[in-house]
Parts: sequence; C-alpha cells; structure tokens
Amino acid sequence: MRYDVFDPAWSWSRILLHHHGDDQGVFEVLPALFREFLTNRDAHGAEGLAARHREQFAGRCRAPAHTHTATPC
Repeated sequence: MRYDVFDPAWSWSRILLHHHGDDQGVFEVLPALFREFLTNRDAHGAEGLAARHREQFAGRCRAPAHTHTATPC
C-alpha cells in the first residue's frame, strides 16, 4: 500500500527495487519497513491489516508506467 502498486505481476521485492533503485537501497530501508510492519500489526492485529489490504486492493490494478526492473516471465 505504501508504494501504490496494485498489480499481481509485481512482487514485494520488485516493488522495493523499483522504488529504491537497487539491492543496496532495499537493504537500507528494509529494517525500518519491517519495524513499521510490526508496529502496525501490534496496533491493528493481523486481521486488521488484512482488512486494510482488502479495502485498498479491491478492484485496483496499477503498476508504474516505466521501471528499470525486469518484467516477470
């Protein structure tokens, strides 16, 4: 949800690479993203997070128009 990419062809790793440029950029932000996830999970519970995802992803399919990441096979 953070990166506003809602396309089943885009895995979480591809989304992170797209937004952070390379593996090094991803490794730099990953600990903070994980801490944020744990904070949200503790505040809302796993079902609360799942409900937010269902609401946000419902009927949406959005991918960036241009990317430097490889298209999945």
